[in-house]
Amino acid sequence: MIEPERLYEMLAEHFPVCWYDFSEMSAEDRPKHPPYCAILEETAETVDADDEVYYSETAYTVELYTVRRDYSSEKLIERLFRKNGIYYRKSARIYLKEEKKMQIIYSI
Repeated sequence: MIEPERLYEMLAEHFPVCWYDFSEMSAEDRPKHPPYCAILEETAETVDADDEVYYSETAYTVELYTVRRDYSSEKLIERLFRKNGIYYRKSARIYLKEEKKMQIIYSI
């Protein structure tokens, strides 16, 4: 599994990226237009026995936001994941009507 800092750096080379949402950034630093990504930390998988943790791994979700279908951004993210040995599952495109944006979720 990739370290969260490396995941952030890898995506930030190509997209504006945040953890969870851009609310912690000043208005001038927030991306004005998609595409951009948000990284969310999901649950940690833990294997334990005899009151000890033997293994723990945290899953992450990468959300890609675009104005319309953006195959080049999708393919770029997928190439980055493959190049770095990151297994991922990709959701269907979701249209966020109120925000007028497309969202694709990558579970890694």
